[in-house]
Amino acid sequence: MSEDSVKVFISHSNRAEDSDIITSIVVPNLKRIDGIQVVQQNDLTPGRHFLPEITRTMNDTDKALLFITKNSLNSKWCTFEMLIWMEKIQKTNRMSIVLLLYDVSEDEIPHIAVLQEAPKIYFTHNKDDWIAEAAKGIKENIFIMNVMPAGNVAHGLVWSHYSGYLQYVLPARTNNDPKKCYPGLGKLITESEWYKSLPESGKKNMSLKLYEMVPSSCSCVSNLPQEDTKIKLEHTFTISYDRAGNGREANIQIYSIKDGDQTYYCTCEYPHVLNTMKTMEQNSLASFELPSHRHLEGKKASTSFTSGDKKLQLARFYYTLNSVLNHFNDCREKARVLLYNDEESGPEISDVLLKAIKEDLHLTDSPLPKDGCFRPKLDALESFDTHYKHQVYVAHSTKHGDDIAQAEEIICYLEERGIRDILKDDMMVGHSVIKDKMMEAATKCRWFIFLLTKNSLEDQTLTFEMLSALGDSITKRKVRVIPVVDRKEEDLCIPELLQWVTYVPYNPDKSHLQSLYNIVSGQDIPLETELLLPAGYVSYGLAWGYVANYLRNVLPNVLGGINAALSKKNVSNFRCQEKLFIIIPKSCHADQTLKDKKEYPGRIQNFAKTNSVNPSGPRMYSSNIYKILNDGTNEVDLFFVGQYAAPIACLDEMRGWNIAGVTAESMATEARKFYEIVKDLMKQAVPDKAQFCEFVFYDDIHNSLAEIMEGKIRLAEIQNAQS
Repeated sequence: MSEDSVKVFISHSNRAEDSDIITSIVVPNLKRIDGIQVVQQNDLTPGRHFLPEITRTMNDTDKALLFITKNSLNSKWCTFEMLIWMEKIQKTNRMSIVLLLYDVSEDEIPHIAVLQEAPKIYFTHNKDDWIAEAAKGIKENIFIMNVMPAGNVAHGLVWSHYSGYLQYVLPARTNNDPKKCYPGLGKLITESEWYKSLPESGKKNMSLKLYEMVPSSCSCVSNLPQEDTKIKLEHTFTISYDRAGNGREANIQIYSIKDGDQTYYCTCEYPHVLNTMKTMEQNSLASFELPSHRHLEGKKASTSFTSGDKKLQLARFYYTLNSVLNHFNDCREKARVLLYNDEESGPEISDVLLKAIKEDLHLTDSPLPKDGCFRPKLDALESFDTHYKHQVYVAHSTKHGDDIAQAEEIICYLEERGIRDILKDDMMVGHSVIKDKMMEAATKCRWFIFLLTKNSLEDQTLTFEMLSALGDSITKRKVRVIPVVDRKEEDLCIPELLQWVTYVPYNPDKSHLQSLYNIVSGQDIPLETELLLPAGYVSYGLAWGYVANYLRNVLPNVLGGINAALSKKNVSNFRCQEKLFIIIPKSCHADQTLKDKKEYPGRIQNFAKTNSVNPSGPRMYSSNIYKILNDGTNEVDLFFVGQYAAPIACLDEMRGWNIAGVTAESMATEARKFYEIVKDLMKQAVPDKAQFCEFVFYDDIHNSLAEIMEGKIRLAEIQNAQS
């Protein structure tokens, strides 16, 4: 076997008919092909714990050939192996699976984007065409960004929204310029003349929280009174701030809502980043070829961002945004995320807001339904006939007293607070009955709480059932599995697949009990809950959001007023392209205005501003016009419109936020990925706007931005003269 051969693991159902085909037909044919080394399930080292052994096998092999049959689609083991390989795809950024379909159609494959984009070959007994196709798929080297450029968009979108908007709007800010000081949203309202003029009854009915509206359709509403006649716009506050050199204005709008003879007041908005997922679902930006990778031989890559993918990403968006808002002390209790279903005959916007306002003002009780179970917020995104037989199951080792005691403590705490429909184990019954209970829980419980200790991980059946529940959670686009991780055990081997879900750290002070209750009852997630959603690949969400919600909306209008702004400052002999230069420094360090490296202080001067534009919603955008100071060689003044890419500033900030999951090493990788993705995405998906911007990625430690920009301006002059 050659050193560069591809090691392929074959995953299949252990049913006799499937095993016979693999053993007698598939394996012998693949072994005859030069450059392919076959690893089968029976090659796993016996006697080892299956989870580390499967992980070891995955790390030691290059590809997986998944033999997809009706048996394998109903096999928890095959689902588990499928998820293991999906994890490898996330980690390596390469398509690591090939699907060999036998007597099943593509429609029967779980509708997960990576599975939809994997190479698919149909196996038949009477033809050998599948052999060459399977060999090609196994040997083919495909980057996942070619076929799934959307990645995990939710994580990047949340951090983009927080770092670029919420952190400026919610807390108080101080500044050397008194005009740019900001008291924070609550004080801004209560110290305003509008609020002071309200009667006392109006003040009592005013919520000071900013309500973040998250509709299941991801359709952002820009004019609430047009959508709901019960809502009236009362007042607008405008705050100005600079974001990585981008001038921004945000309009904070106060609305009134009539409810009988009472009038209630609040501020609310739709996070504009949600438009990204709506746009992707509609496919206007979701299908394009990335020119930086040509090994697809002209095939057009697609994100396959379906409504199901949107639903999973929306669930992640909801949980991540809640955690972010509850993490930062100066934002906690100042905003609330309202998730609701706007795609069926659901509530009106005013109904959603009124319920939240009354709860936050403690004007109404929120009694439990008669059955004692809250309807979790994410269930509001599902069809109204969705029903779970049980609300909660707590999976744990039944062989160790500490684990049993911790599980009983969780169950008692939830029951005392009204979560009554809990599937319980009879601690005295045999192991087979416990296994049956877990199998029932994996399919019939809304929430599957897994007490993750060293004891439980030694129980292979228990661990397997937890991962089976996780598989069901992912394939059905639900967030259902909540591991409780005992982190005091330093040698605890936490399964990598838990990166898909929310986990709660076990705390001796019992604060994890409140966290669990908040999740299963549909409340907001508090600080103690941490997210292990894949923090890597945030560049996908940042790039898609930047193009879908910013660049394609502000270009070319944000370039307006260049000549007028320079003429106003008595500049007549100049060169300035009608193009926005988007600066991406390798270090991700972005000041409020563009800066050159320290050896060249002052060569780039912030000179003027372009016109402000309002593409949609309550925000205004402008950009700075920079002058490159003359070093004696320029006959005319050189100017350019430029700004740091705001997502780069987001990456830099995420590095300092403990829950963001970005390190110094991953930040550099994500910055480069962001540059490649956003450049290709703009050219291929929005070609009519691409001519109005240019991306500049450079080493800001060793290279001069002034020299780079001067070279670009002169090159443009030469090209214009030649044309």
